[in-house]
Amino acid sequence: MRTTIKIEPQIRDKYNVCLITIDSCRYDTAKSAATPTLDSLSKLKEAESHATYTYPTHHSLFIGILPRLIGERASYIEGYDQIWRSSGVRESDKKVFQTFHEPTIIKHYEDKGYNVQGCGGVNFFNPRLYCNSLCMLFTNFTYFGSEKFGDEYKTLPRKQFLMPLGNVDKITKSLEGTKPFFLFINCPETHIPYDTDEIIINDKYVSLIKRLQHEHATKIHYNNGGGPFTKNEIDILHKAQIKALEYVDKKLKVLFSKLPNLYPTLFIILGDHGEEFGEEGRFGHAHSSQYVTKVPVWSGWVRRI
Repeated sequence: MRTTIKIEPQIRDKYNVCLITIDSCRYDTAKSAATPTLDSLSKLKEAESHATYTYPTHHSLFIGILPRLIGERASYIEGYDQIWRSSGVRESDKKVFQTFHEPTIIKHYEDKGYNVQGCGGVNFFNPRLYCNSLCMLFTNFTYFGSEKFGDEYKTLPRKQFLMPLGNVDKITKSLEGTKPFFLFINCPETHIPYDTDEIIINDKYVSLIKRLQHEHATKIHYNNGGGPFTKNEIDILHKAQIKALEYVDKKLKVLFSKLPNLYPTLFIILGDHGEEFGEEGRFGHAHSSQYVTKVPVWSGWVRRI
């Protein structure tokens, strides 16, 4: 079983970090989904992302800037205003759990002697595309995604071995040993085309994703909200993302059961950004909308007993 714990300052150098981004996951998707594994870590929290698409959002995360929580008493971990804060920024009276002096929190934990592992699933983490700098921040990084870029409807259904959470044994094996670990995973299941084992992939669904991808690319603004999609089609798309999050939750249960347990683990699991399904006249992300910037967060200390 798992139990939440309170971490005392004297053991700050001996803890694990598990930072997981659930790509494109909207806050209301998380509210509608059945996520018992995530809910066992903490209650669902609401936050505002600092960016609207994967690349800048993760650069913010990797310098310790997490989405800003909404709520007067909301916090990532009890007793602290921030988890990480660079020593290079202006002074603050906020209570910070870990001040770091390195360029990124990745480098911080590498220099502390942690076993640092990164895993990606969307193309921004593909080291063979456009000299991607995200994966280059890690000494050890594994990209599990497809080599194809764009035209996501052509990949349907996606193979589960091309998802990081389809490779749990490989990931946990990389963490073996006595060192504390820092594990980053980017989960692509909730990103377009939102397919999982629970979604029926037929010609109608493929056609719907193809049309949706066109709207992602053109960013046309429709005055009537839904544009070329019917209410039923938009409902199908959003429900597919909800099912995808529920699938991620099941996979995370397997991952958590296999993670090394020598030290307490700080879990931070969140959407990097959201997705718009026509609510404010657009589709996809990389533009300003409350549906794009509002993301779910689960966080806290856990030790399996």
